[in-house]
Amino acid sequence: MTIAIGMRCVDGVVIAADRQITKEGGLKYQEDKILDGGTVVGNPTLNFALAYCGSPDLAKNLLERIGEVLLNGCGGIAFLPSAAEAGIRKILTPKETKGLETLIIIGGPKVLPFMLRTRETRIVSAQMECIGVGDSSVIRYLVDLADIRTPISLERCRILCAYMISVANRYIDGCGFGPDLAFIDVRIGEVQRPEKEEIDSYATEFADLERALRNTIGILWGRLRKLNRGE
Repeated sequence: MTIAIGMRCVDGVVIAADRQITKEGGLKYQEDKILDGGTVVGNPTLNFALAYCGSPDLAKNLLERIGEVLLNGCGGIAFLPSAAEAGIRKILTPKETKGLETLIIIGGPKVLPFMLRTRETRIVSAQMECIGVGDSSVIRYLVDLADIRTPISLERCRILCAYMISVANRYIDGCGFGPDLAFIDVRIGEVQRPEKEEIDSYATEFADLERALRNTIGILWGRLRKLNRGE
């Protein structure tokens, strides 16, 4: 079971995921579910990574195929995200994507970072997404709660994504460890991975987020009680 979250923000794009892999028979171990595709040198030069839910082997194979698509089919000065989307759609075959979901982030020195979501053979442009199996309704709610119409910085977005993965690890059976993160800053155009020490430092921010949520929910609950009493 996996939970992965992706968000576009005013100055970049970020993906985050848990680390728990569960094999048949209940064997559990940790593995990075964010795969860095590296740099595709061309015109323009592109960098990409993906977070996945499903078979690690299928995800790694898709990563390689995406690199080929970006190298062979997306060159040109007038690069558009739709070119990458169309190219990747062609390689999403039923056999090679069975049970696989991904969040793909792409950017470059001259390309505004963007995100695509795949689910087996389907692909869409994504703004704020949550993938995974199991009871992820709370995470879906939290993703929607972060209003995409409100500008949010890449720095805050990384903290928010890490927080939501930590919530999934606490409350969703089968999710655990991490979170791992990857992001593309519009000013740099490369896939970057925060060190564990940096992610651990977000813990104080997590407490602030939960305190704000509790206060907001407390206010709403108080208003509902007044309405029920006819006040």
